[in-house]
Amino acid sequence: MNGAPSPAPAPRAIVWIRLDRFGEVLLNLPAVGVLRRAYPQARITLLVQPLLRALVAISPDVHEVL
Repeated sequence: MNGAPSPAPAPRAIVWIRLDRFGEVLLNLPAVGVLRRAYPQARITLLVQPLLRALVAISPDVHEVL
């Protein structure tokens, strides 16, 4: 044993919660793309206000919008 920690398994699902302001949602969308590239098998769900659902639903990196 070399003392190095074993790598964590890749997440199967990622939920982004409380994106409740337009500017916050807009500024976080690129980070969702980074998550998609880092974890291509993960299901990405965003939880946003109903008014903002259409904005995030167009992202190809998002599987579900709640």
